[in-house]
Amino acid sequence: MQESSNIPAAGRELSDRNTPFVLVVGDLIHIVVNKKILFQVQTCCEAVLMLLACYYIFNLSYSPRVLPSLLFLQSAVLNQPIESTPKVDNFITFINSKKWEI
Repeated sequence: MQESSNIPAAGRELSDRNTPFVLVVGDLIHIVVNKKILFQVQTCCEAVLMLLACYYIFNLSYSPRVLPSLLFLQSAVLNQPIESTPKVDNFITFINSKKWEI
């Protein structure tokens, strides 16, 4: 997720992004695709679902920079199998090693 003070500033900062991402401006959560805000959502859960949906709907490949995180979310949130890679395995080991308190 990218947090910024306002949408124009975020646009300037993120002009080199070619993949969907979540943009948080104040209390507003946006899903940005191809440098355009496509959706505004209310919760982080909705943002994750919409982000994954954008990759699926537009038939986009996950960016290598966020591949382990998105594969983990794909597996955990959508219950979809993931391809095992060393980075993904390390990320899952890290997540499983933490004691999460809710």
